[in-house]
Amino acid sequence: MKTYLCPYCGREIREDELQESAPDDTALAGGKPPKHLRVSTEYDDGVPVTILRHKRISPSVFFFVPFTCVWVGMSMAGIYGTQIARRAFDLKLSLFGIPFLLGSIFLVGSCLFMLFGKRVLTLRRGKGVYFSGIGAIGRRTRFDYNRETCIETGWTRYQVNGNSLPRLELKTPGRSDTVKICTGMDEDSLDYVAALLRRDCRQV
Repeated sequence: MKTYLCPYCGREIREDELQESAPDDTALAGGKPPKHLRVSTEYDDGVPVTILRHKRISPSVFFFVPFTCVWVGMSMAGIYGTQIARRAFDLKLSLFGIPFLLGSIFLVGSCLFMLFGKRVLTLRRGKGVYFSGIGAIGRRTRFDYNRETCIETGWTRYQVNGNSLPRLELKTPGRSDTVKICTGMDEDSLDYVAALLRRDCRQV
């Protein structure tokens, strides 16, 4: 297999690596991001900071909200509601209901994220922060990137309607960890973010 010498770092790159990491500028050619993605630029001490905000109500919410209402209503009312109505605490029944309680919390949280959640990616010259959550509550992933960083589309083990959720995976030579961001974004937004991130990598 052919190899190429990188003019920036002197590292030899295999042909298959080059094809995977080649910047897809066609996603940026139109100049306008997908409708669920908002891109803005701010300045911090004269340094440009690119901020990508993704917000989209998933069609899955039309299934999950009714399902969650039925699940929470039946399981919580049957296990804990009956105890409240009788004013009698049942330890065995309460312990039995813990998995149902945890499942209800997960489903309610998922529905809230589908309705009000957001994903925010901040890029500042080799430093990135990815946030996923509701308001100020959520998970933040901080990472570094450079000219050698390879950006690929990966898939999670979680599925919606039989399809695995896509995400971006960032791999930098010399680092064992793989940064995983933008899980669950729609395909157009994911392609746009990947192309913009690759362009930013070349400018570091």
